[in-house]
Amino acid sequence: MIYMLVFGTIIVHFPDKIVSCSAINLQIIVKMKHLQIFFVTAISAMIIFTAGCNKDKTKGREFLIHVDSIQVADTIMQGDTLDIAFFGTIGTNGCYSFNRFDVDFTGDSINIGAIGSFSGGDVCPEVLVKLDGAVLQITNLTVGKYYLVIKQPETASLTKEVMVANSPGR
Repeated sequence: MIYMLVFGTIIVHFPDKIVSCSAINLQIIVKMKHLQIFFVTAISAMIIFTAGCNKDKTKGREFLIHVDSIQVADTIMQGDTLDIAFFGTIGTNGCYSFNRFDVDFTGDSINIGAIGSFSGGDVCPEVLVKLDGAVLQITNLTVGKYYLVIKQPETASLTKEVMVANSPGR
């Protein structure tokens, strides 16, 4: 774009056309262009900020709970139920809750994830929500050695070995 001043008229040369106007008209065009840029920028900013500020983003969201420890017998008899008690913090307010256990059997490994959810309420009671010994029961295990692998959200898995022995008289 090239600007030239010829006898009080400004000639603007665009690659595809030449436009001439007086200095007064050019000031109006420049001011209009600034208004257009301002409005486009303002509307873009509003769209970006309102899309990014959805406070209900986590509402109903499920997550993997960090398990601090488990309590389980080292050995059970075949036919008995394996009871695993889980301990850890689910969340920092009453909008967090325990949802379920995800269990996956892979060979001699029993992979377990404790799943929590966040309800995203507008008012959440100030209370520390814990697993408090939530129990997972596993039945129908055959004789052998099993590895309980407790999945963690950001750290290495918690692992515990459990034996299933022959019941007397079998």
